[in-house]
Amino acid sequence: MSSKEGARIYEAAIFTAKAIVEGYFSANPSLVKKATKKTYHPVALTAKKKPSGWASDFLIRGLVNCAQTRLSKDITIEMAEHEDMPALHGFMDEDSESRVRIYVRNDLNFCWRRFVVAKELSHLLMNCYLGDSVREARLEETERLFDMLLEGAPPDENNLPFISEYAALIGAVEMLIPKRYVEGGLLENSDILSIAEQLKVPRKWVEMRSHPEFLAIIQPIYEKELYQMAPIHDHLYRSKNCRSG
Repeated sequence: MSSKEGARIYEAAIFTAKAIVEGYFSANPSLVKKATKKTYHPVALTAKKKPSGWASDFLIRGLVNCAQTRLSKDITIEMAEHEDMPALHGFMDEDSESRVRIYVRNDLNFCWRRFVVAKELSHLLMNCYLGDSVREARLEETERLFDMLLEGAPPDENNLPFISEYAALIGAVEMLIPKRYVEGGLLENSDILSIAEQLKVPRKWVEMRSHPEFLAIIQPIYEKELYQMAPIHDHLYRSKNCRSG
């Protein structure tokens, strides 16, 4: 895989994550006001009731709900037994053009389950943007990667599945610790554990969000002109361009 192709996958992960998060804040405008006051609530993944009794303040639409609307897909989250996938935390199954299942291992704690769902959602968004050819190549190379691991061969970190896995991790971080929060001063609090508890995100990913190597990857992508992001927003808004194959 060329470095250009790898860069395109990272860009897709960050841009699609940022697009879906902005859709989340647009669907939940009350959360935007709170975020500007440095009150950072966990980014919701699924719809949930809010404690207020006011009808207009009753429901938060989560990232999964926003993705369902944009992609015209039914996305469900299911728990899986540890024994069924001991080497994986979770995986995504696009079992039809309109149906997606995200499986999460049931022995993970709440914060890790949230992160795994966000990571698999990032895979789905990348697949939709990058198209069927990349999706099919990823599936083919993933099977080959598993064979190599079973045989004890060292994996190639330039392999498409490895790059897409790293990119999906970055996409998940972007969703659950969004740029909007960071720019609002979230990471100015040096107590990483309290930030992790506040956002319901594993501590290691809060540490990663401000790590120089992480910033070196995402900052050049943030600095791209808006017109370069437009095609990604267009893909996410037009479900006909997000075929499952």
